[in-house]
Amino acid sequence: MIYSDEINRALDAFHSYLAQNLAACEQHPAARVSSFWTQHFAERRNFPDVREFLIFRRGNFVYGIGDTCPATPEQKRREFEEVSKSIRLFTPTRFIERLREPVLGAPLVYPIGDTCLSASFVLNAGTTWRITQLQAQHGKVGEPLHVCEIGAGWGACASQLHQACDIASYTVIDLPENLCLSSTCLALGLPGRQAGFIACVPGEPSPPIAGTLNFGLPPVIDNLAGPYDLIINTMSFQEMDLETVDTYFRWAARVLAPGGLLVSFNSHDKAGIRQASQYLHEGLRLVHVAPFRKVPAGYFNTIPYEMVFRREDGGGPSMPVAAVNALGELMQLGLDSDLCELAEAALATKSEQEPRYLAAMSNFFYADNEQERRTVLVLLLQQEDDCVTNFVAGNYWYAQGNMASARAHLEKSLAQGLRDFAAVRARVLLAVLDGEAAATPLREAAGGLADEVTAIISRREVAGLQNHIARVMDCPVDTPITWRALLAKAWHRFARNSQARVSRP
Repeated sequence: MIYSDEINRALDAFHSYLAQNLAACEQHPAARVSSFWTQHFAERRNFPDVREFLIFRRGNFVYGIGDTCPATPEQKRREFEEVSKSIRLFTPTRFIERLREPVLGAPLVYPIGDTCLSASFVLNAGTTWRITQLQAQHGKVGEPLHVCEIGAGWGACASQLHQACDIASYTVIDLPENLCLSSTCLALGLPGRQAGFIACVPGEPSPPIAGTLNFGLPPVIDNLAGPYDLIINTMSFQEMDLETVDTYFRWAARVLAPGGLLVSFNSHDKAGIRQASQYLHEGLRLVHVAPFRKVPAGYFNTIPYEMVFRREDGGGPSMPVAAVNALGELMQLGLDSDLCELAEAALATKSEQEPRYLAAMSNFFYADNEQERRTVLVLLLQQEDDCVTNFVAGNYWYAQGNMASARAHLEKSLAQGLRDFAAVRARVLLAVLDGEAAATPLREAAGGLADEVTAIISRREVAGLQNHIARVMDCPVDTPITWRALLAKAWHRFARNSQARVSRP
């Protein structure tokens, strides 16, 4: 049982730590607050007192860290249902239902199996599941893990990992507005751990100690010597400045244990990271890259991908830069399973030579002009006339307003077995052209985005779809003028001219 005086002491401990260490954040590159987080902090309330902390998960203290702004219980229920549909596309229901959610903060919870969870906790269950799978596949097994999470929000993933893994120690690094939440929530929610703060002032290196929970502001990385078996970042590297991301990656390359993993669930082209290859760093070897979730948080949202790194002293990145960039862009279009062989082949390369197909695809995405892009596209279709290339071609011609070519390539990609969210997007693009309602199989594959997909089709959002493709491909948009639009324009012109003649004295 948690008592109010315990919450008060935990908050006092945080504010005391903040007063002594905040100055260290002023010039430190890891502590730089991006425009994204500056806006979020300005729009939400920060640093709750004891009374507010009792219900902080119903306020907007968690806005921007896996939760939405305050809403009605009915809106939250719909959000829970949508999130559950999306997360269950890749996370076993039995895993989700075994998780227990802390009640501190009074979250709005809803039945799922034999338990009750909030939308935020279910969303994080997908993150925790993928971390456990990647750790089992690529990391150390059979021994307790020293874990460090960069950007833990209010502590959902940390809470779940303590339930799903054997955790030796857990360290959280975050900005003060979020560290206030996670340090208080985890210290009280995991009473078997010795919780404490790590000073940012220069001092003796601080290794992880079994049985501890450690919290620190970003400059604390100068004192965290590791070794860590697992370093995690989910959805915040993508919001940071490039120098900040570089600072964290250089630190990770120094403190990862032999066989340890850096696991990143992030995208690019949102803030400082403009291309997927900017996550590659000397001393870290990329061992896995793939889409993170089966569907994004929103139809037009960027799509995060999994990147798993191991420490490799003296070695450079294993996957060629152009291959990483091509895969990152292809995933933004919704491609998933159809990229597996391409990613595995690129990871297995033993030479500096770029994989030919992915190098050409990179040239397509980063072409200097449209003539060059179209020339590369022709060569790609000659080289590999498969579902991936036809899907890319269909998207490109859709943005260019050549709907006959777009239709032909999209239909061919589906006939060739296009899968996952890419297949959803192909069918949406075609349905918008045809004015068809979303079929049941399409709604099922779209998970929690089913209603959004239906609305896009019913509104025939050609321009919105074109603009999304153009953002991914960095290409111009040419919206086709339909006969209906021409007639509408002619009618409005005729009506205005008629009105002007009537009004003329």
